[in-house]
Amino acid sequence: MVKKQEELKKQKRDFTQKIKCRGKKVQAFRNAEKIHKHSAKAAVQHSDRTFNELISYFQKRRTEVRQMIRTQEKKAIAQTTGHMLELEQEISNLEQENDKLKLVLNTEDHIHFFQNYSSQSKVYVCTTSPRDVNDLLTFEKVEESVSELKDQLVKLCEEHMEKISKKVGDVHIFKTTRLQGIPVDSPASSLDSHSSDSEFDGESE
Repeated sequence: MVKKQEELKKQKRDFTQKIKCRGKKVQAFRNAEKIHKHSAKAAVQHSDRTFNELISYFQKRRTEVRQMIRTQEKKAIAQTTGHMLELEQEISNLEQENDKLKLVLNTEDHIHFFQNYSSQSKVYVCTTSPRDVNDLLTFEKVEESVSELKDQLVKLCEEHMEKISKKVGDVHIFKTTRLQGIPVDSPASSLDSHSSDSEFDGESE
């Protein structure tokens, strides 16, 4: 009977030790949960803040590009309008001179012809030289550059999203198995369940 009592006492000590050990584990997991939740909240806030900063940055760049295009448009239109007005005035002057020449040429009065010949025979000097239309007339190249920027940023973003996804997936409360590299609570980790129990038993001794 004494022997059996000793066996029961030993078993009781084992139970007490296991309870204590597992109680520490529960507390450790509670602490880990708090840290995990706090870290997840901080990561979400940081992510939101970072993406908001990116949105703000690209909105500023969008406004900047839009302003550059509009400024260049206004400048080009103003120059073109001014040049067209000069040419139209030149056309009006030339038409007036041309009409005068017609009158002189159509007159049958020789005296009148020679009286106006000297003034009309003078070479009219144009003050405005017509300019040629530029081959680079549209903003197509600008559109191509903006599209290229988008493609590069999307590609870069996708590459980093893969990295971020992997790093997010690496975060666990439970340790991963040494051989399989998967969470201990995963079904595949059941292969190590016996070794885990033996570790607990070892702590009780």
